[in-house]
Amino acid sequence: MKNIPLITKSSVSSDQNIIIKKFNFLVCDDDPNITSSLKKLIGKNADKKGVIVNIDISSNGIECLNKIYDNYLSKMKYDILLIDENMPGIKGSMTIKIIKTMISMKELNPIKVFSITSFESEEFKKEMISIGCDGFIPKPVKMKDVEILFENFILNNLDM
Repeated sequence: MKNIPLITKSSVSSDQNIIIKKFNFLVCDDDPNITSSLKKLIGKNADKKGVIVNIDISSNGIECLNKIYDNYLSKMKYDILLIDENMPGIKGSMTIKIIKTMISMKELNPIKVFSITSFESEEFKKEMISIGCDGFIPKPVKMKDVEILFENFILNNLDM
């Protein structure tokens, strides 16, 4: 039987410590093709960047709010919400308003919100920023847009 060396805490130097960060995503869009594409693009980008991600899906604003609140109650938090504007039930912008209000009342953990949208007018973007949207991902979603999200948010916030 071959002896396998035991690696202990004292045998690993401090500059060899690896910190792995896990980010929890919630993707909210009523189009299953969009949610499937985003899930694949986020997963591929996470693999390339060495980041672990958990990706949940919701198909409308009510389901989104329920998932966020249920996870808050179970002490799990979403780090990033990617949400479409036009969905059945309540729109993305109303969902964002509700989320940001609950955060301000300390009823939810902070979450970064990005609008997945085909709307590109400055007026729409200003309105979304005013209600608490942190950024935009244009439709159709492309790998470069997800890479920008990773570069500008995730890799710069590994200490979250």
